[in-house]
Amino acid sequence: MFQIKTVDIPNCPTATVTQVLIGETYKNMFDSFFKARQIEPIYVPDNPNVHKALKGHVDLSVFHAGNERIFITSSINSIDFVRKIEGNINYSFVSNQKSSYPEDCNLNIAYNGTHLIYNEKTADEDIVSYLTKSSSINQCNVKQGYTKCSVCFVDATSIITGDPGIAKTCKVRGIEVLLINDSFIRLDHFNKGFIGGSSFKTSQNELAFTGTIPDHKTRKQIEEFLERRNIKTVYMRDETIIDIGGIIPITMKEQVN
Repeated sequence: MFQIKTVDIPNCPTATVTQVLIGETYKNMFDSFFKARQIEPIYVPDNPNVHKALKGHVDLSVFHAGNERIFITSSINSIDFVRKIEGNINYSFVSNQKSSYPEDCNLNIAYNGTHLIYNEKTADEDIVSYLTKSSSINQCNVKQGYTKCSVCFVDATSIITGDPGIAKTCKVRGIEVLLINDSFIRLDHFNKGFIGGSSFKTSQNELAFTGTIPDHKTRKQIEEFLERRNIKTVYMRDETIIDIGGIIPITMKEQVN
């Protein structure tokens, strides 16, 4: 027997994911992948208050704090979107987001219930205050404002990143880190994308990437890093990996004994 419940540990679901948030810019791009895994995508409206190339990036518009708690930028106060999540989610709106970096990344915070990786100069103060009520949270203050973009959570104790500064800080704070060269990740209108914006966990033991990794050395590094942690690597489509602003797991199917 199974029950559907909200993902209690953000970015690190402990069971098979059944529902995700993804930017509507990428609607239909991963239909076959979602159908094969019986995942329902909820499409987040485009954010008109950020760079046009990033308008569909959910990690600039929504922050999941765990369980039913999410924060949404006031720029996408869409009645239709709110109705889709009402009943399952306790949400509040965050303002003060502006169109250019670093004022556009106030919700771009990397968090997995244990580790909080963020730039204290850019992260929304109310969100940080909410998360740090517990003294057990491991705070990693970094210089990168696009923190969630830059961090791929592997499990409770390890991450993948292409940012040397994030890697250095997280290692000091006791997090296991695989530092990669992420220059191959596509992001239209920019030189490159980020690994956190190109991946998400579909279950405790599976991590999905938005496309294939053309750099064979990096691909092998990632697959071996995941394999050592009993996590399967999957590729959502045959085309080259692309930064879409991430995918946020919201609900999962948990077995009940």
